[in-house]
Amino acid sequence: MIYGEVVQRWRVAQGAVLQRWPTQRLEQFGGWFLVALFFGILLWEEVWNLENTAYLSAWLLLLITAGAVICSWFFERRMWCRHLCPIGGMNGLYAKLSLTELRSERGQCNAECSTYHCYKGGPPEGEGQETSGCPLYSHPASLTDNRDCVLCMTCLKACPHQNVRVNLRAPGVDFGFPFLFPVPGTSSAAEHKASAHEVALMLLLLGAVYCHRLPGLLSQAGFEEQAAAAVVAERGFGGLAGAHGVWAAAALVVPGLSVWLADGIARAALAAASPRRWSPRPFVELAYCYLPLTWLASLAFYLDLGMTEAGRVLVVAEKTLNYFIAGFLLSFGVNNESALSAPVPVVVASADVVAFLQGMLLLAGAGFSSLLLRKLGGQTPLVTVHQFLLLTITAELFILVVGGVSIPFSSA
Repeated sequence: MIYGEVVQRWRVAQGAVLQRWPTQRLEQFGGWFLVALFFGILLWEEVWNLENTAYLSAWLLLLITAGAVICSWFFERRMWCRHLCPIGGMNGLYAKLSLTELRSERGQCNAECSTYHCYKGGPPEGEGQETSGCPLYSHPASLTDNRDCVLCMTCLKACPHQNVRVNLRAPGVDFGFPFLFPVPGTSSAAEHKASAHEVALMLLLLGAVYCHRLPGLLSQAGFEEQAAAAVVAERGFGGLAGAHGVWAAAALVVPGLSVWLADGIARAALAAASPRRWSPRPFVELAYCYLPLTWLASLAFYLDLGMTEAGRVLVVAEKTLNYFIAGFLLSFGVNNESALSAPVPVVVASADVVAFLQGMLLLAGAGFSSLLLRKLGGQTPLVTVHQFLLLTITAELFILVVGGVSIPFSSA
């Protein structure tokens, strides 16, 4: 959004009047747009081996930046960040489990404030500074969760009454259930609003963990030839439409679709058995019990990269610098292929340590999700069905991410 804000300032300086957001349409279709875009990015990443291809990673960053710039060209503030950005949607979803929040007391705002500079923007007032207002059009007193807050601290700087503050809170308080300990003064969990596109994004992110382990998943299912082929990136649109693309799309969609279908079948069977004796919460509300498992499973997958490849960053940087210096000297006729030869440290965790931590993350995810399931589902029989699904998904992820069965073929 740095580039988006530069474009906005230039447009305003040229006399342009930026449009207000089409809020109704954005709330209706924006979430589904970012889910579809995230699906395309994950498919692109898997089939074209994007994470190991520098120029494709650059194109992805340019694509997201272009979305911010285009929206900022026509509309005020950060419409892209709040409604359309896939990365913003993922961050907002996981922020529901955050240990911190930015809030203000609604009663104090209504009693003491009449300008609402934190929301609208305006000149300095009292102890408040001059700001252009919240870039996401969110008021800290009206936030029901962390989804629509990027912690830019604009409202904190603008408030003249020192009513905006950063709170520590217990994970899960947005859903009415602190996992670890209650923290007084945090947001009311009863106001959490479920949305279908957010649940779809969560289940897509759960499927992404399976997709990242696609060769192992296919090998586990007995498709040895397909697993070997899935290691090789199929560049181009033909790859997206080929077998690799089909398997990757299935890995992204099938886990969430299975949860939804199992829930629907269980609801139909239980309703037929006892139509008047229970009234479960809708699936779109109950499905949030999978959020802790999705988040910690994603973290478990990336833990391997963080504790192994990240420790080699200095070695890679040294080689890159050597190539640069050698090329620079070669342009002056000096042939020196090793301009720098100083040893650099390498910090890589043991594979056993990584596997242990990955297993702990998956078990913690299953435990937190089970507790949240009990809170959201109550005592209805449907809780047993989702508890079984949680344990099944955790066991499968444990095999794929930790067990070593996942990647029998070298991806080199």
